[in-house]
Amino acid sequence: MRILFILSGEIWTWLISRCIVFGPNVKGICWYPNMHADTWYRLTPLPYQIPFKLFPYISIVIATLAIPILYLDDNTIHTLAICTLVSEHTFLPIFVAHKHSEALITTWAALNTATKILLLYMLYHHEYILATVSTVFQTVLMLWFFFTQLYIVIKQPIQKQQPPIQERHQRVITV
Repeated sequence: MRILFILSGEIWTWLISRCIVFGPNVKGICWYPNMHADTWYRLTPLPYQIPFKLFPYISIVIATLAIPILYLDDNTIHTLAICTLVSEHTFLPIFVAHKHSEALITTWAALNTATKILLLYMLYHHEYILATVSTVFQTVLMLWFFFTQLYIVIKQPIQKQQPPIQERHQRVITV
């Protein structure tokens, strides 16, 4: 019976988050992160980039890592895990599209990271080992999003257009 609770929680958070971002329509529910060559993520030089081909699978990884947390029989942890899962699934399309202000996206990433750290503390305190390990991986992923956003805000603004093409010049050979 617990597996039905986990599946319903996972599907519910995914549907709610897609409806928050795109509205209640089929196109939004079936959204797929397309990281073609002209996206800001591929045009902006960022350190420690996740390969763009892995981006479509991040939401699946987030959902899979939440299974051990949802399997626990603790209402406080469940509530925090579900709220965090909705926030993470909502954050991912907004991070990919980058239509909102950098400060908002950075603050959101910081809140997701802080919530994951709080959840990690609660799981460690209750000695839920498997759920703690999966939350560590989720926390690392959220820290990556936060530090990437912080890097964009502080050091490297995003590039939404390709740099201008330089004309070819003849080389002068000197001996």
